[in-house]
Amino acid sequence: MGERRGSRGNGRSKGLGWIRGIQLPILALGLALARPARAQSTEPTAPAAPPTASADPAAPAVPPPAAPLEPSADPGSPAQPQAQSLADLVEVFDDKNRVPDNPALDVLDANGLSPVKPGSIKDLGTDLRALYKGGKIVPQVAVELSPYALAFGRRTSYDDYHRHAYVRFLHRLSVSLATTNDEDAPTPATLGALGLRVRLYDRSDWRLDETAVSCALGAVTLAKPPAAPAAVGDPVVVPVPDDAGKEAKKIKECFDKARRRTGSWNASQLALGGALSSAFPGGKLEADIRDLTGWIAWGHKLGRAGLLVVAGKYLFGDTRRDKTARIPARHSGSISVEAERRGDRFGILGSIGAGRRWTDDPIELEWVGAWVGQLGAGIQLRVSDTTWVELRGSAQLVEGDDGAFLSLANFKWNFDVKPSKAKQP
Repeated sequence: MGERRGSRGNGRSKGLGWIRGIQLPILALGLALARPARAQSTEPTAPAAPPTASADPAAPAVPPPAAPLEPSADPGSPAQPQAQSLADLVEVFDDKNRVPDNPALDVLDANGLSPVKPGSIKDLGTDLRALYKGGKIVPQVAVELSPYALAFGRRTSYDDYHRHAYVRFLHRLSVSLATTNDEDAPTPATLGALGLRVRLYDRSDWRLDETAVSCALGAVTLAKPPAAPAAVGDPVVVPVPDDAGKEAKKIKECFDKARRRTGSWNASQLALGGALSSAFPGGKLEADIRDLTGWIAWGHKLGRAGLLVVAGKYLFGDTRRDKTARIPARHSGSISVEAERRGDRFGILGSIGAGRRWTDDPIELEWVGAWVGQLGAGIQLRVSDTTWVELRGSAQLVEGDDGAFLSLANFKWNFDVKPSKAKQP
């Protein structure tokens, strides 16, 4: 699915030896700096480039033509090997080595959409009807919800949440739905995705911090009930203690101590996520698999200002049939480790990862496999009490066709990174 990511550029690379390998990082860096913001896919396609394994799955699987300057090529011979694009290779890793907050939007590369979050079953019905109108899937729609919280959230007591692990699991389970346009398809098509995300372990959950809850309860003075029952229709007056402001300050101190102990943005967590996408030509329902992606990430607090994240990702995609031709299945898997440390004004981070991309059908479209390694680093600058600016850079080391390794550069920056919130792994 790397070819559909507009923020990652596109290019074609082969192992050309050490001399040409020195020029590739400069060219790739130029492409990375010129690419558009991460939203709908807008990456350009190189003119006159033959179809590759990264072509859109809705397009016919046409084998590349023989080179025009080689008259000895046999028209009936098997398809020539396909080169891998830059977008194919960098897609082995995720941008932030995390499970996406909204897997459906991430797998469609449509993070520019703002999902609606229904607050009731009635609202959910209205939002779901907006996905399908006139017998067609409607693009540019995103919905995110917690099914259990939506249906039973008001019936769940604090004791239920604290005592029963399955209640916490269901409350933390979120479902995401999203649709967008397939701008790269030769015919109009709508892309749709279904995603799931769950936190199995979360140290930032204050409801499970018995020390903080006990401290807060001890700082509160319960209001005394009225001396006599109020008559029907009479207002009930609850006296407010004079030191209510002091109590609120004590409660805040209790939870501030808890955040220093367990972490806020760097609290330890374990999360799982997955997403399945499909293409609907002309908006019509059609059963196929475009991309199937799974994530797992574990974050561990390192002191008061550090975080270690270990993340894994697997992608399985492009298994559809196009008339009599079958687009071969593609796979990629990766594991990465990232360390981050923040001070009062500045922060630094570093990452390292390894992955592999391969295909099941090396005869029709040659894409047997390639190893990819990644080294990354970044700096952060606080611009306000809760907002940081972040610049990240990474380099991929890619196994070429002749066994040599290429280097590819990738830079991006983020604004409004908020350390006051618990960072989701």
